[in-house]
Amino acid sequence: MTEHARGTRAPLPSAQLLKFAAVGASNSLVDLVLFVVFYHELHLNYIVAHMISYSCGTLNSFVLNKYFTFERRSKLHGQEVYRFVLLNICSFLLSVVFIYGFNHFLHFQVMVSKILSIVLTVIVNYFGSKYWCFAEKKVKSAGQIARR
Repeated sequence: MTEHARGTRAPLPSAQLLKFAAVGASNSLVDLVLFVVFYHELHLNYIVAHMISYSCGTLNSFVLNKYFTFERRSKLHGQEVYRFVLLNICSFLLSVVFIYGFNHFLHFQVMVSKILSIVLTVIVNYFGSKYWCFAEKKVKSAGQIARR
């Protein structure tokens, strides 16, 4: 292991990060399996197949990340859903750009393009989910309230 400041070791990945990775693998599997069905078996256009499969993976992602990864047991509230939907619309659009760009400009096969887009959008989704969608609300201390 590498040594860090003051002779400490690098921290192990947090349980939350490991949970997110497991959920991400689950979402990616849902997305990829459905993409194969829609694209290869039903012969839908790859962008249409991607739209459907990505949407199903997104629904899986919301449920598992809310209740398992970030352990938010509260009822659904508008801001959380709004942020999640907005993040995933942005991630979806980014993934379409990746798939199209890899396939049309770099001439990668559709499946390779799809897999690369999954890898790249997982990174965006982790940080967006952790720090924006499911971020813990900070409770103001008495001192912060008194200063107002």
